Amino acid sequence: MTNNRVRTFAFAVIARASFARSNLIKINSFRDCFAKNARNDSVEPNAKVLRVFLNVVFIVAGSFLLASCRLIPAGDRVCFEKQCVDVEVVSTPDAMQKGLQGRTSLPKNAGMFFMFQKPDHQLFWMKDTLIPLDLIWMDQQRRVVHIRHDARPCKAEPCETFGSVSREAIYVLEVNAGYCARHGLKKGDQAEFRLKK
Repeated sequence: MTNNRVRTFAFAVIARASFARSNLIKINSFRDCFAKNARNDSVEPNAKVLRVFLNVVFIVAGSFLLASCRLIPAGDRVCFEKQCVDVEVVSTPDAMQKGLQGRTSLPKNAGMFFMFQKPDHQLFWMKDTLIPLDLIWMDQQRRVVHIRHDARPCKAEPCETFGSVSREAIYVLEVNAGYCARHGLKKGDQAEFRLKK
């Protein structure tokens, strides 16, 4: 074989190899593109369904929350400036005599609110009361006239009695011991009653 023929043959082999390589690259690219589209077709619908499902869940949960807020009325409260106490109102002799006796706990910002028929010194004791309390006496103008800090449970008689010694009161509020000190409540402070009745 002459040199010219050798060169021609070599060029032909190189050309065929280049053509084959080019076609192989195109085939691989097409295969990768097809695989990518197949993955997208299987993943994207699932992602869309998940997003729609989560949106529906959030909307339904929000609707129930708003409905529950509207259905639950605000309870009775006694407020001092910006701080309010959720109260259980008692006004009958039997309920007043029992008070918080036997209760083992009281929520942080909760209390029992005694509404008497007429002003007096309103004497209290801690017999059969299991939790320490602050007691707040208020007059007809809803001003604080006396505070008893940290009244301790009485386990055996005789039990100490205490009341509004300086001025008569017609309202008494019992709260957890330490409430008055924690919120800076003092004699002369004005209360606001937010009662349903």
